[in-house]
Amino acid sequence: MDGHCWTGGSTCPNTPGWPISAAVARPGVPEQAAFATKPALAAEMTADALDTGLTVRGVSGDEVYGHDPRLRALLEHRRIGYVPAIAGNRRVNLERIDRSAAASAAGVADRHW
Repeated sequence: MDGHCWTGGSTCPNTPGWPISAAVARPGVPEQAAFATKPALAAEMTADALDTGLTVRGVSGDEVYGHDPRLRALLEHRRIGYVPAIAGNRRVNLERIDRSAAASAAGVADRHW
């Protein structure tokens, strides 16, 4: 199902700006289906999987997922380690020093990567 995903018993269009009316007109998409962002879907799918008792040591993702505070909050609440990418211009606070993520990363010696 190109352009769709399955989560929590609902098929959801995965294309911003795509009219929901067009989505539900397609066979197999329930009328109650609503648009959700990739991070929102990831949070729902992660919570559902963890609720089944699945053991997870850690999660990683690109900056789309790293930018979502709800997904990070879910992982922290469930005590799941995570390593999401974040945009280089995102501000981070390390040891009470506020600067861009790119500047912080540039200060890390190559041997630590």
